[in-house]
Amino acid sequence: LKKRLKGCVEGKYFFVKNLENLEDNCTVEAVVEDLQIKKDLYSELKSKITKTYFTNTSSYLSKEIDENVYGLHFFNPIGLIKLVEVCCPKEIDLKTILGKFHDFLIENEYEIINVNSNRGYLANYLLFNEISTVFKAIEGNCYSVSDMQTVYDILYSKRDIFKIIDVVGIDVTYKILMNLKEEDDSIYIPKSL
Repeated sequence: LKKRLKGCVEGKYFFVKNLENLEDNCTVEAVVEDLQIKKDLYSELKSKITKTYFTNTSSYLSKEIDENVYGLHFFNPIGLIKLVEVCCPKEIDLKTILGKFHDFLIENEYEIINVNSNRGYLANYLLFNEISTVFKAIEGNCYSVSDMQTVYDILYSKRDIFKIIDVVGIDVTYKILMNLKEEDDSIYIPKSL
């Protein structure tokens, strides 16, 4: 990964066993996709962290955690998928709020999008609606997986939606779909997941 990213140097990492010992830096939280865990963590850190606090949520609104939390959604593996979604008020300059991280992203040819405040932001909103539709066609309309893949092969440059689900993780895919359904009744929750 380091070879693929410009300006990436070896650094040090350390474990903080007590959150009281966490330094006051710009913080990007990337814990499990569970709103209560995200809220509890921010509640514990908000008096300690005075700099910008981001959540890397895939399916919640940052303001569901707290009004002072912004969204910074990147995709795994971050070195290969060069898209970062930022959810903050439009009047805030992304270069200012992201600081040196903004320069690093631009230098490494990432696209940075200031997204609207909706669950899933833009990329996951599109992707998980697609996943929902694929399973609706298979489970609800009895299309075969092979017929589905034939359509993807011909119309969508051999895109493999099932491989994408494997990369995301079946459990994470299910959780994101459930979270998006809370805001959008048209989301189909696959029985097979």
